[in-house]
Amino acid sequence: FFILTLSESLSLTQRLENTARVDLYKIIAPFGPVWIVNHLILVLAIVLLAKWVFFYLLKRLQSQLFMIYNSSILLIFLTTAVTFTFLLLKNLETESLRQLETNAKVLNLNVESIKNQNLADAEVIAQNPLVIAAIVEQNRVSLANFAANFLLAKKQSTLVITNDSGQILARGEDREKYGASVSDDILVRRALLGSSNSSLVATAGILAPEIFARSATPIKIDSKIIGTVVTGTILDNAFVSGINR
Repeated sequence: FFILTLSESLSLTQRLENTARVDLYKIIAPFGPVWIVNHLILVLAIVLLAKWVFFYLLKRLQSQLFMIYNSSILLIFLTTAVTFTFLLLKNLETESLRQLETNAKVLNLNVESIKNQNLADAEVIAQNPLVIAAIVEQNRVSLANFAANFLLAKKQSTLVITNDSGQILARGEDREKYGASVSDDILVRRALLGSSNSSLVATAGILAPEIFARSATPIKIDSKIIGTVVTGTILDNAFVSGINR
């Protein structure tokens, strides 16, 4: 208690913090020499007091039993709580990873199914005699009507028919947009080389990028490529809701 009194006496120097003397303020300022000594003395007093209290308690059998009993209960409770919490979190983590893996496989299966369906539709269009004849005759009206009707029937998001140079002849979702070149599209370029292919493509949307499952296949007369067909389905919230159902 004498050491506590000494600590409190040193704390009285805080009343001099408003002094105009710079040298005195440097000594009694917060985190200054007097402040550090005061807190060291306070810590020493607390340690001595705690040591004295525990020394007194440990001299009595009843206090010892009480401390041992409560310490054992606290240790058992903490061990049990930490163990069961760890096991619970581990089970939750394992279940979440398993569910995530299952969801990823289901999503991949549905995406592959859509890509295969798009490719199959594109190949059906590429082998349609009406489409082949319209491309040869450069009949844009006939191609536009066919593309629009096919798009509505299949409920796809996009359908584009091009000539052998990658120029759009008909667009099912917007029959007025034709004439532009898509020869720089990797799917169209592969189709013009004679390869049917599918891929996921991200395009700029109004609020966020849009993901399309697109497929392209060449249109041939015998072995000559006269154009391409590109079909696509957007993977949006409706697609996710369909997977959930």
